[in-house]
Amino acid sequence: MDTATETIAPATHLRAAAGILRERSSAATPGLWQHMCLGSEGCLVLRRHGTIRERGRGRVARFGHKDWQADHADAEYVATMAPPVAAALAEWLDAAAQAWDEGMEWPEALAVAGAVNAASATGSRGEF
Repeated sequence: MDTATETIAPATHLRAAAGILRERSSAATPGLWQHMCLGSEGCLVLRRHGTIRERGRGRVARFGHKDWQADHADAEYVATMAPPVAAALAEWLDAAAQAWDEGMEWPEALAVAGAVNAASATGSRGEF
């Protein structure tokens, strides 16, 4: 941990990460997602049971700038991290924060919170 984060209580980091996950997942396309690869056209992430015929309404993301295996892996991963997954992670982080408040340290949850908070702080909202 760097000096800036050492002064903030671990439970605060956990709750901050839970809040980020909730905020972003509630703003994202709702429901479960799936991936679909279209050969030379790249790979898509769609709403579960969505189709490419929905003219973008069901599309979450498109990957097609790397080699096929990398695009497939990215699409498959993004589809796995749909809003319900983020909501479950947020609940887990809140439970870990409560446990930390009660004296039970949960370093694994703190590591996840650190990754979420770091991703938020480094421009993952399209700020490059």
